[in-house]
Amino acid sequence: MSVNQQLVQNPRLVIGRICDFINISFEEIMLEKYLTTTKDIVLENEPWKMSLGEPISNRNGRKFDKLFAPEQQSYILKKLSEVMIQLNY
Repeated sequence: MSVNQQLVQNPRLVIGRICDFINISFEEIMLEKYLTTTKDIVLENEPWKMSLGEPISNRNGRKFDKLFAPEQQSYILKKLSEVMIQLNY
């Protein structure tokens, strides 16, 4: 399962791991405050960022499967798994 899929399914766990990795404390408000904080950091000329203030969800479905051929997917997943091992995931 990809990190994005894990984030959608269990944001508390994934954000907690990110916090551990960057050595900060996880706070429950992190799961809520981003909804309002994004209004302060997304500029009008950045429409691609507008969805940052929406709840975490999987809107792309199987985009990975559509964009990459099977051999490309294997290569990407292999490289990502190497990074995940380095990060102790």
